[in-house]
Amino acid sequence: MERGAPYSDQDADDPADLLGRSVHDARVVARLIRHGATEPDTLIEGVFAAYGRPDDTGFGLSAEGLASYRATIGEPRSVVIGTEADLIVSRIDFSDADCAGPGSRAYGGPLPFGLYFGDPAEAVSGRLSAKPRRKGRSGDLPGQSPVAFVWDYQVGDLLVIAKLTAQHRLAAVYIAPLDRPARQVRERKASLKAMSGRIDPASAPRIEALRAAIPTTRWCERAAAADADMDERDIAEAEALLHRYLDAVKSAAARRSAPALHRETERLVLSLNRLNRRNGLIETLERDELGVFIDAVLTEAGFEWSEGEDITAPWREW
Repeated sequence: MERGAPYSDQDADDPADLLGRSVHDARVVARLIRHGATEPDTLIEGVFAAYGRPDDTGFGLSAEGLASYRATIGEPRSVVIGTEADLIVSRIDFSDADCAGPGSRAYGGPLPFGLYFGDPAEAVSGRLSAKPRRKGRSGDLPGQSPVAFVWDYQVGDLLVIAKLTAQHRLAAVYIAPLDRPARQVRERKASLKAMSGRIDPASAPRIEALRAAIPTTRWCERAAAADADMDERDIAEAEALLHRYLDAVKSAAARRSAPALHRETERLVLSLNRLNRRNGLIETLERDELGVFIDAVLTEAGFEWSEGEDITAPWREW
């Protein structure tokens, strides 16, 4: 880790080089000076800061507290203050005209990865040499911003967020370091083939026994007692997803396929995301119960993950 390394002009147009650095690092300070943004627009001491004037420049830089950065991402590339008051660059934004609000200006410099505003979505994927990991609709300034869709990519150690218009043209791009859960998924995927040899093909009876532990039974009880605002149809839909998951896990375990177990868990979580977006069914208690259930199912199958790791975290929105 550097402690505010000297700045060189050759670093000026490599925005990814700023990620993970203290906002007091010479490289970061020089970039902010170029954009006339030496003071934060938003500041919560030791917790969060937002720099840049997106309305005027199309450029934005976000930073989070040193402790938070270490907890969610890892060791920073540089620190300057060296205390909890230091803030570490965690995201950089580049926006086209009107994206930061009606009448806002476009970022005028080169975009990362050779991207251009107006690139069709297919060209974005091509320039990034990656397929989108997640596609969704945008909630940015409805009716005011041209952004309609958000596609997330993993490119090396970076998360690249492409914001697209209704015509699927690039309107903004955000870059950030991959967080710990995303890196854990990448590492796990690399080890899945070897893990397959440790999957228990005789685990079906134990997995089947977990049908009695599907948490939706308790959800129905809470709904009946008026302890929770839940619709029976929503609960039934979640229960069907969990039964399908058990069937899929039994099949994957019988084939001793760790990749299949991983895919089925992702599929379940994404399906629950869609369900929860419609009805807000899953709150804190339900989330905890689902986590315990999924962990129990995978444990019986012989799937392995790090102690203390939430295996649903890379996909979960609830």
